[in-house]
Amino acid sequence: GSPSPARIAEDGDAVVAYLRSKGVTQIGVYGRSIGGVTACHLARKHADVVRLLVADRTMSQLQAAAQYLYGGWAARGLQLTRMIHNNVDNFWEVRCYKLLVVDPKDTMIVDPAALRTAVALRAVGRMKPEERFDVDDARLRALADVWRFFGVLFAICEGDDDGLDGHDPMGGRRDARQPAFRDDARGSSSPGVLE
Repeated sequence: GSPSPARIAEDGDAVVAYLRSKGVTQIGVYGRSIGGVTACHLARKHADVVRLLVADRTMSQLQAAAQYLYGGWAARGLQLTRMIHNNVDNFWEVRCYKLLVVDPKDTMIVDPAALRTAVALRAVGRMKPEERFDVDDARLRALADVWRFFGVLFAICEGDDDGLDGHDPMGGRRDARQPAFRDDARGSSSPGVLE
């Protein structure tokens, strides 16, 4: 048949049913791009067996991705063919471990249409106004370190040497696969040596 979000979800449901029939009781689902829509659906619908969800560079809504990439006519075309799907509720309601993978250089799922943006907006919208900007410097530095780490990690995993350019997120120039540790007291880093 012709692909649609509903049919792809049905295929995923069939895979989960097959795994259950074989006695599998714990499942991890991974979905990239449009596959992230199916992965979020499966994690929400089959919460009793799905223990991990990885949503990798996926969209909040198919029609939003089409609109920002191709224009309003593409979003209307998806609506006419009923190829619409809202991924935000599924991701938000999932109660297993979940990882939302993002790529700031993604050219297919642009920021306004990305699941990461919709989830962040929903999280901020649920915060009290006084909570929104109450982040101390130590937490910001820790967040920045984690962000740089994941950038390097995913570049290594995908073999994206262009994304590394010998850049050391800890401040110097070194091979991307050489570990580095920072001494926060002195603000220096030393490749491969824990100070």
